[in-house]
Formats: sequence, C-alpha cells, structure tokens
Amino acid sequence: MQRMRDEGFAILIRKNQIQYLQPALYDEEIEVASYVYDVRRASAMRYYAITRASDGALLAQVNSLGVWVDLNTGLSARFPDQFLTDFAANTAA
Repeated sequence: MQRMRDEGFAILIRKNQIQYLQPALYDEEIEVASYVYDVRRASAMRYYAITRASDGALLAQVNSLGVWVDLNTGLSARFPDQFLTDFAANTAA
C-alpha cells in the first residue's frame, strides 16, 4: 500500500455485495480466502470467502468492486502494468 501511495495511486472500493450465511461466534477463528477477477482498464472485482477454521463452514461471501484512482486528480486511471504483474498469482481468469 505504501508503494501505491508513494506513486500517487490508490484502490477505492466502489461497491460491496455481502452474503451472510452463518454467524461467526465470539472467539471463533476464521479464515479469509481472496482472489481478483474481471480485471478491466481501471477496475477489478475481488472475491472473499470467509470460513470458520474449525469445520470449514462458509460464513460469508463478498464481492467488491475496486477502482484504481490517481490521487493527484481524483480520477480513475488505468492499472499500471507492474500492478497487474505483481497480483497475477492472485488473479482468476
């Protein structure tokens, strides 16, 4: 994140869709898995699966729309090639 700020960019979350399936209880350990998909010129979707560690039960699913923003202008901007390269391992086709 610091590198992005140093280069004058940020990812702003424009929209979240959350599907709550089961509650997490106090002191339960949870796990979060995530990947990026639907990468476009200046935006991408990120999926999160939140599960209970003890039994793997799916507690919630989240889809977030992130927009790449130039902090100097406040406008959306094209994803830098290096950013896409850095996150390639966590991007679904």
